[in-house]
Amino acid sequence: MQGTIRFPVVCVFVSCFMLHASSSLRADGGALCLLERAGGYQVAVFTSPTPLRAGPVDVSILVQDASTREQLPGARVVVRLRRRGTTGPPLEYQATTETATNKLFHAAKFDLPEPGRWEVEVRIDSPLGSARVRCEVEAVGPLPRWLEVWPWVGWPALAILLFCVHQRLVRRRVRLLAPAASGSRGEREDNMRMDRFVWLLLVLAVPAVAQKKPVDVFTDPDKAGPDFKTQGEYQGDIAGKKYGAQVVALGDGKFDVYFLAGGLPGAGWDGKTRRRVSTTVARGKTLFSTTEWNGEIGNGQLAGETADKKLISLKRVERKSPTLGEKPPQGAVVLFDGSSADEWANGKLVEGNLLRWGTHSKKGFATGKLHVEFRTPFQPKARGQGRGNSGVYIHNTEIQVLDSFGLTGANNECGAFYGYAKPVVNMCLPPLSWQTYDVEVKPGSKEGELLATVWHNGVKVHDDFPLKGSASKPVSILLQDHGNPVAYRNIWFVPSE
Repeated sequence: MQGTIRFPVVCVFVSCFMLHASSSLRADGGALCLLERAGGYQVAVFTSPTPLRAGPVDVSILVQDASTREQLPGARVVVRLRRRGTTGPPLEYQATTETATNKLFHAAKFDLPEPGRWEVEVRIDSPLGSARVRCEVEAVGPLPRWLEVWPWVGWPALAILLFCVHQRLVRRRVRLLAPAASGSRGEREDNMRMDRFVWLLLVLAVPAVAQKKPVDVFTDPDKAGPDFKTQGEYQGDIAGKKYGAQVVALGDGKFDVYFLAGGLPGAGWDGKTRRRVSTTVARGKTLFSTTEWNGEIGNGQLAGETADKKLISLKRVERKSPTLGEKPPQGAVVLFDGSSADEWANGKLVEGNLLRWGTHSKKGFATGKLHVEFRTPFQPKARGQGRGNSGVYIHNTEIQVLDSFGLTGANNECGAFYGYAKPVVNMCLPPLSWQTYDVEVKPGSKEGELLATVWHNGVKVHDDFPLKGSASKPVSILLQDHGNPVAYRNIWFVPSE
């Protein structure tokens, strides 16, 4: 009987392991394509899957201090790819420890658009200084669609086949047993039938057990669940004084509530007074409580009272940028109006009339005014740079796109010139809200310098930020692919006269 149990158990575990290994990209590993010293760094670059294919890929980078061999998880790492023999701006992705499974690595996951020879450049910045390393990788064509589902069918089927062969051998052994053995032959065969039924159920259950629970990602408000209806912006009065509140969904009924004295960002907030309260849905109610305030959030209201019994009364609002839906003026170059993605390299439509992230304009631009509208997804369980991440690049400099609703507005959050300058105020609206960037680029006073002024949802967040570039050298506009479904629409550029 010991052998009867052992073999099916092995089948189950082998099936589970092979299914798990075959059905996902491996972060923090894969094929080593570069091991090199650069500046003060020791850099190792890995790619997966192996062999590398067009479609979903993972690039993982281990950054170490070259002298001490200590890992540097705090470094800023950017991966740039360009298909060999092509022109135009490269594809650019930020590699982060949030994306990596092993937090000593930096990892970037994205879709490689086509097979071929790709030049890979990794840029590293930290207190040790700046460095870059380069290598080339060869990507083959994507797997046929039917092979993508093979792991979910093939390995369980193989396990079931092995199980059936084993049971056939066991049945043959039972038939050869002497009648003098304990229990009748019929009883022993009944027991064997029961064992076969139990192990068969276990093998069939393997895909459900091995499958990773998907991260919640929503692009449709009607399917985003009850937490989406609670999160958002509220404004009103607390004890007779104007207040705004930003309710940030964290998944599974958990929220952070930020109370802002004076009103919402860009609409009265004093820029200093900001109080956070954490809360969780309990028995169908979202209650909040501090030593000074307590109340409830629901049905579009944030209501309660202060410790001295004064009213808290805020209503949910949905703000819109004053330039949302603005039509291109005379002389504008229309880059995307929802009808086609022909103005974009490898451009694709999503949801019928929206532009997919991960593309760059076929035309280049130097100075003038850019208008672009974007929408971040609702990802309540994601955190940091993994939450609605993309970017709008002008003159190869990124204006960050991120679901940083409710955060402080750091230099790696929405509205920032990534890694260089934080916005004057965090004007990020709640996820699934359409937002706007209006960018004016003009010549600077120095040779090789341009100046960019940025309005985020109608509020100026940068004034004359210096860019490297020239009014005589047009550069494509790039919409970054960071693995999150950030959609774009209504994009146009008015060149300077």
